[in-house]
Amino acid sequence: EPEPEPEQEILSAPTPRYRVLLPNKQVLKLPSSVGPDTTVEEAEVEAVKLTGVGEFASNFFGLFELVTTDPSKTTVPNEESFERKLDPSEKMGDVSGQLLLRKWLFTKQQELFAQDDKAAVALLHAQAKADIDRGRIPVVNPTAATRLRDSKNEAEYLKLARKLKTYAMLRFPPCLCDFPEPDSHAIVIVDVQRLIVQACEPDGTPMDGDNAITDFEWDVVKKWKRRDNIVGIRYANEDDDLETVTFTTDQADALSAAFNRVFAERRWVEQLSSDQVPEDNDSLPRHERNFFTTKP
Repeated sequence: EPEPEPEQEILSAPTPRYRVLLPNKQVLKLPSSVGPDTTVEEAEVEAVKLTGVGEFASNFFGLFELVTTDPSKTTVPNEESFERKLDPSEKMGDVSGQLLLRKWLFTKQQELFAQDDKAAVALLHAQAKADIDRGRIPVVNPTAATRLRDSKNEAEYLKLARKLKTYAMLRFPPCLCDFPEPDSHAIVIVDVQRLIVQACEPDGTPMDGDNAITDFEWDVVKKWKRRDNIVGIRYANEDDDLETVTFTTDQADALSAAFNRVFAERRWVEQLSSDQVPEDNDSLPRHERNFFTTKP
């Protein structure tokens, strides 16, 4: 059962126990079978199982690590922290920060097929409310803010939240970027339809102006590559010539993971629409399996 204190405790071998913070600030203690040699993907299955979320919606969630400038003082996400999606093949013994269970889904339409899953709705609502309260999902329209505040239940709140422009987007900390010119600074936002590059000051303050925000539709992004702390994309410009944009960031692994997830989800949608889901889909690893549906 969830425990009240939002902290992670790893006991010494041979029975290490991992604690996972949920969006509602409750804590799950993973079973003793989850040890240092357990993969993140295996631990994710155990964590989601403890929440009571159903099989379909269980694929909405993944394990993250809290990244903060002062780990000794921060065990819950705040305005200055960032949550790094853990690689499925990563070993639990290599994770040193606070563990979090968060939504790992960019295609928000799939949430509609889990509306009868009370445990899933509760987690989605808790994360949406926390992200909105912290300003991670801005609510600029006063009417929208009032409707969210006056919503009568979790389902209604989520319905309103999904209408917000940045819902289901993932915003990364400011980084160095060579676009539109060398030594620029930018905030990168990953969406299922596009990659958004928001020009900013060195301190992370967003810039204003017509050219401050550039959208790279995923259809024009031909490939991307990560090397150390650099992630680069190759995209086709208006003349169909290939150009490169690079981002230098401490969160290169997380940015690359977000790219991979977005392209996987886009591929899953296409497979469903063309009725071409692979025959071996059910035997694929959790993070590769197409779990999307078109039925409630």
